[in-house]
Amino acid sequence: MTHQTPQYQQAKTLLESPETLTLDAPEAALLLGISKPHCYQVIAETGSLAGLPIIKIGNRIKIPVGPLRALLGVTQLAS
Repeated sequence: MTHQTPQYQQAKTLLESPETLTLDAPEAALLLGISKPHCYQVIAETGSLAGLPIIKIGNRIKIPVGPLRALLGVTQLAS
């Protein structure tokens, strides 16, 4: 059984919320099961994250939740 940290639970709640449009790269990394450094390395090397589009705003990197939901198979959103 995987231990789910409070940060993972928060990211999952955001992912399942219909109001959420993007997640920060560290939140997406948690949901994908990769480390933050690896997440940023992949983005720097490929310009995407696991084939997901990224949005750069200054130094921030945002991941659109629609494609992330599809990748993770999230079909049911919280009401």
